Amino acid sequence: MPEIVYPKFRWFVFVALVLATAGSGVALIWPAPLMEQVAKHINMPLGITTGAVMVSFSVFTSIGAIIGGICCDRFGITPTLIISCVLMVLGMLLTPVLGHTLLGLLATRISSGLGAGPVTMAVGSVAATWFPAPQRGPVSGVAAMCVSLGVFFGFASVPATYLATQNVAVTAAWLSLFPAVGLLAFLLVTFGPKPPIITPTHQALGESSTDEFTRAARLPVFVFGILTIFCMSWSFSAINDLTPVYLSAKAPLGAGHGILMAGRYMGLMQVSMMLGAALSGFMIARLFKGNVRRICMLAFTAMAICVFSLKTAAVTSNLGALPAFLIGFGFCQGLIVPSCVTFVSTVFPNHIVGKIVGIWLGIGMIGGTVGVIVGAALLNHTGLYQASLSTVGMIGLAGLLFSNFLRAPEFDQKRTGIPATEKP
Repeated sequence: MPEIVYPKFRWFVFVALVLATAGSGVALIWPAPLMEQVAKHINMPLGITTGAVMVSFSVFTSIGAIIGGICCDRFGITPTLIISCVLMVLGMLLTPVLGHTLLGLLATRISSGLGAGPVTMAVGSVAATWFPAPQRGPVSGVAAMCVSLGVFFGFASVPATYLATQNVAVTAAWLSLFPAVGLLAFLLVTFGPKPPIITPTHQALGESSTDEFTRAARLPVFVFGILTIFCMSWSFSAINDLTPVYLSAKAPLGAGHGILMAGRYMGLMQVSMMLGAALSGFMIARLFKGNVRRICMLAFTAMAICVFSLKTAAVTSNLGALPAFLIGFGFCQGLIVPSCVTFVSTVFPNHIVGKIVGIWLGIGMIGGTVGVIVGAALLNHTGLYQASLSTVGMIGLAGLLFSNFLRAPEFDQKRTGIPATEKP
């Protein structure tokens, strides 16, 4: 078999993906620091504005991820991501035109969310198409980190931009420069060399790509991959929604550290999550010898321990232990999605990676919405955060169980065309 040669241009494609992914993080977070001003701008209650603006983006990001996965496999990565970046840019650029009413603002958020979805899932397709197997883990990890990096840039740039413009809608338009840079980068990708052509397995077997995807989707690991990301997304959204108030509020509701200290702790957790995502590929390759199942199981175990510990006064009152547990939770959380993407891009044939990653992330991210709803309901019912935190801990244990089944199928390899890369 001739050796597959991957062009050095793949690193420019990777940079383009990093820029677009960071832009999607800015598109996601820009209203959050200005939510009170956004509510006044559209003359709606703060609670309704917050739910509508943030949940709509999340829901359509999930839809966009599923659609984007299909489009990446059918039409190619670059055309799909160009359109995705255009949707993000348009959604933000049109905010001064449409964003004066709740419905108009929702239209801009839906456009941006649909654009962000394919960018979020594209790391699997990019890794499988442009990079050899040993590099797919590090590439997936660094690219996955860039959503959080974009959120960081958003938190840093939104207040200053608003102070300069004194208008939330104009602020959104200026911040469209972030996804616009990703758009420009992918436009340049169209002029570069193409990725290596690898004969799809289904062609070698005289079958259709749809049949091969159908067989892959029937494998138990397909369902357990979705459930693994569902649990991670639940934990991520619930902790980010619950913990800031829990840390800042006075007893018995919370730990009583105040808003500023709680903000610093949450910032540390976000940084540690980015670090975990960035290092995930190297940890998979060097420490876990390609065994994604074990790194995910370890991450969920540590997350459950950290969350249950946050319920105890011994941890929340100890200013040395508390940040350590939050950092540990964030770091382990950052390992999971890149590890799952690495698993898909390594185990499944290249031409169906986009569909699988899109479906895993698209459906899995619904867990974030469910987690916030359940956490809020328990808080409303009990008046305390203890039950909500316990639920997050139990979801971590469920993730431990589900991730145990992330095993590359070794049976019937000739029929499925799915290589075995990991021993059970």
